[in-house]
Amino acid sequence: MANETLFATSEATPRIELTSYNLVLPMATLAIGVDNIHHDVYLSPKFVHASRDYLFELIRQHTAGSFISGVELRNAKTIDGAGFRKLLTDLLQSSVTQAKYQKNIEIDLLFRLAILKFLTQELGNQFANLILEGKEWIRQRGEHFERSQQAHVIKAKLSELQTARRRVLRTVGQQVAQMVVDVEEHVVCKARRALFGEEFPALYDC
Repeated sequence: MANETLFATSEATPRIELTSYNLVLPMATLAIGVDNIHHDVYLSPKFVHASRDYLFELIRQHTAGSFISGVELRNAKTIDGAGFRKLLTDLLQSSVTQAKYQKNIEIDLLFRLAILKFLTQELGNQFANLILEGKEWIRQRGEHFERSQQAHVIKAKLSELQTARRRVLRTVGQQVAQMVVDVEEHVVCKARRALFGEEFPALYDC
């Protein structure tokens, strides 16, 4: 917490100029979903499951040394960035292909937005899951352990982690966002350009 306060008040911190803007995304040709408000997008269970595991492990990796050392969470998995990147690439490419088959770029645009929304929401969900698993680990060790000094130290660390939530999610989110950008720039946009030409790039730069 002391480091965060120092960071927030440091004179060396660059000022960020924020401006507002309006963005209109073309989706008039797409059918409204079952709630008559939103558009429905289906994500494959394989991608959803892999994304949740990957994001959970990324968050744990960025917090293990400072906040949750000594806590045994779910079975450790190797963070396979290359494997997740391939899943993400295949999914985004399939969206472009489907849009070309339907002759409607709005399908691809909606799907890309859905991916970004899903990943953003899951970052928060998996952070909450990590906190919950840490608390559950303490509880499962019994009342005697819960009253021990070690348990109090771990609880304090989990509380500190909760306080650092925005910083952790920003760090992990930037890493995931960079992967999305790399996939978009080096793979997907080339396929989109080949199938749809140069008419739509501004929509994806927003």
